[in-house]
Amino acid sequence: MFLLFTFCTVQNMKAQLTSLGLVEESNIANVNKDGYMNFIPELSFVDDYLYVATPKGVYRIPYKSQAEWEKLPLTDELVLDFAVRGDTLIVLTRSQLLYSLDGGKTADVYSAADIASEGYNPTLVGMGIHPNNAADIFIVTKGSGLWRTYDIGSGWVEIIGNNKQHVSLTRLFYSPHDTNHLVGLYNNPMIDCAELFFSRDGGIEWKFGAGEYMPRNISQALSIAFHPTNVNNVVACGHSLYAISDDGGASWSAITEPNGRDCVANITDVQFDLRNSDVLYGADWFISKKNTTTVLRSTDGGYTWETFFSESIAPNAHVLSFDMKDNLLALYTFSGGIYLLDVDAVEASISTVQTDVTTTYYDLMGRPVAHPTRGIYIKEGKKVVIGQ
Repeated sequence: MFLLFTFCTVQNMKAQLTSLGLVEESNIANVNKDGYMNFIPELSFVDDYLYVATPKGVYRIPYKSQAEWEKLPLTDELVLDFAVRGDTLIVLTRSQLLYSLDGGKTADVYSAADIASEGYNPTLVGMGIHPNNAADIFIVTKGSGLWRTYDIGSGWVEIIGNNKQHVSLTRLFYSPHDTNHLVGLYNNPMIDCAELFFSRDGGIEWKFGAGEYMPRNISQALSIAFHPTNVNNVVACGHSLYAISDDGGASWSAITEPNGRDCVANITDVQFDLRNSDVLYGADWFISKKNTTTVLRSTDGGYTWETFFSESIAPNAHVLSFDMKDNLLALYTFSGGIYLLDVDAVEASISTVQTDVTTTYYDLMGRPVAHPTRGIYIKEGKKVVIGQ
């Protein structure tokens, strides 16, 4: 298998991309250094709001009206992960789990020492929340273990299983089809190697997902996407890690590029389009293209990819992560703020360009233009306007 990349010119960008600001608050330049992704920011559409986790806390905005951002008063620290379930808001920092039943106005606070009960304050790195019970929570602590509360406030138990391979898990993902099925990410800091684990009993026992899907010493697992209808199909991505599983994470196949690289580099997040389960979007993070905001797209379930949207919109605005609601992708960029991308508008622009690919355009100076963008051109001896 291989990946095919094609490039599409995007017209009328203003109709497709909307800046929501939050530039200073969402800047993670001081969190992720030296090209290594120590932190992948989370953002999520919930009802009429877009919630965003930042180095300065959790913010939300009513994205339809594009009003001002509201900062939730829970914490001013770096937020690793969060979940919103009605009025219940759960927020994870490196040192605390905050559990609010009133939308973030007040919260019960559980320190790392409260959770791990190891006599010191370990670093919290990830969590997983039961889809049907927001009081049932997994917490991963750095290098020490996996902890769970079955009813928040009733205490924490360590999940041991037959071995403690899973103690270096970083993030947990529940399958939308079966709450007993989870996939976990593991990054071995000793050899910079990514591994994938899965559980079929609700997270008690964990097994290694077999497959030659990651090159040693250069890979890092960052995100998982479950197919919306196929219970066995899972996609994993990260630095030098891109693989697909057809058995729920028990085995993985590397998807490689034609140039022979072992894995696709720098897809930091993936998301299925719920309107069409063959379509995925990928966050394309290239440190060498700091000023380019690029989103990839696959129309065959993740096996081949194309450049769907790419523009230089702001310094260091390469995409790290996103969430999707209907036709909108919410983009979290490295230090360029938060954006909304209308994928249907992009698709319409691509279709317009593709219908004219054999026609030669000239600028007003008479020079040929291979990929005309928004403006006035000469085609077949007549002036034409593109992108209006």
